[in-house]
Amino acid sequence: MVRGTVFDSLLFLPVRDARVWVTGGEREARTDAAGAFTLRGVAPGAHIVSAAHPALDSIGLGTLAAVVHVPAGGEARVTLGTPSFDRLWRAACGDSLSNVPGTGLLFGVVRDAESDEPVPGATVLAAWLTLGEGGSRGVEAQWPSLVAPTDGAGTYYACGVEVDRPVAAVAYGARGASGEMETRLGPRRIARLDLAVSQDSLAPTDTVLAKGGEALRRGRAVLRGVVRDERGRPVEDVLVTVAGAAAQAHTDSAGAFVLAGLPGGSQFVEARRVGYGAARAPVTLRVDAPARVELALSKTTVLSDVVVKVPRGARRLVELDRRRAIGFGRFIDGEEIARLPQLRIALASDPTLTVEDGRGENVGQFFVMGRPTVGRAGARGMSGPASCMASVYIDGFLDRGQAMLQSLDPDEVIAIEVYDRATTAPPQYVNGFGGCSVVLIWTSHMQ
Repeated sequence: MVRGTVFDSLLFLPVRDARVWVTGGEREARTDAAGAFTLRGVAPGAHIVSAAHPALDSIGLGTLAAVVHVPAGGEARVTLGTPSFDRLWRAACGDSLSNVPGTGLLFGVVRDAESDEPVPGATVLAAWLTLGEGGSRGVEAQWPSLVAPTDGAGTYYACGVEVDRPVAAVAYGARGASGEMETRLGPRRIARLDLAVSQDSLAPTDTVLAKGGEALRRGRAVLRGVVRDERGRPVEDVLVTVAGAAAQAHTDSAGAFVLAGLPGGSQFVEARRVGYGAARAPVTLRVDAPARVELALSKTTVLSDVVVKVPRGARRLVELDRRRAIGFGRFIDGEEIARLPQLRIALASDPTLTVEDGRGENVGQFFVMGRPTVGRAGARGMSGPASCMASVYIDGFLDRGQAMLQSLDPDEVIAIEVYDRATTAPPQYVNGFGGCSVVLIWTSHMQ
């Protein structure tokens, strides 16, 4: 018999419901709330006892294992524990970098999307949003960043990443580039994020200036998928996009969609429909084979007119009123919007926004243009154009490509907020590594 515990040294807590087994045998058990387990019927001799848990696997620690010696007629005891954070930090970052509280370790492997081979000599850029001093109101959004190279095995270690904020990461190099991916380190102060790069994301013909000047990427990869609701039923007419890509599609009556002309490598696919919460999932896209994904949408609660007219009944409207009271941004009220025949007229009434008609494949649509943040994407050493496509959020969700904006009626909108610079917008509505003007549109469908 073998008794023992499974312990998470990163959280200083026992691991509940871990699977524990004897290698090469049929005996296995689950840990209780105290992390304890008992394996009965284990023959005398030396054995390898292993343990696994999805939470540990998700941060790259995989299986924990130890050798135990079971005496004849007796029992063996063993503790299976994760390495401490200090030990992981020293192994990945060395002794020269300080282990600063509130920061942690982001690591992973960069692979070629087509061959699945690791990519030595690539670069991973990780950045996260913070608020610092500056700007006209004394507070400015900033994007600290780290650059980490991959070693001979394609592994990178970004040491000193912010723990409690979403981290955006991209990989690039001679073998190609990835899309912008996101993760969060959390209380364990460690996260694994593998990235796939593709030459299909680097070719000049893959990047197009469309929809009023926003850089949208194109490639040769294909993504197929299905969108269902929380009960497994297909959802029709869902807008499906890949972040930063030009292609978009709507689901059919079976919930199916096909997106073609996508850039390769690691990307994020997003599904949105009014009345549902958005779904987002990472995908790896290859030129030589279509990728597949299944997405699940959850229905949102539609607020009645009475609730909408009482901001105190909705947390986001309370936040909107608070921002209005302290003078952040500019605001257009629902009553003013409802008197106008088109939503674009209300948007164009703001002095810092312009509304442009779509051209080519976008004829019949309109796009809201704003001002770029000075020195946007500073971590990459680039600056933005004289005008740029505004980041539009509908009920708190980013409307990539402003696709959902096209179907909104003025009488659905209860308020609009405009921030002429991304650095003056609420931090939760700053997209990517920097950005353009931010427009927040709140509707009667808000959750």
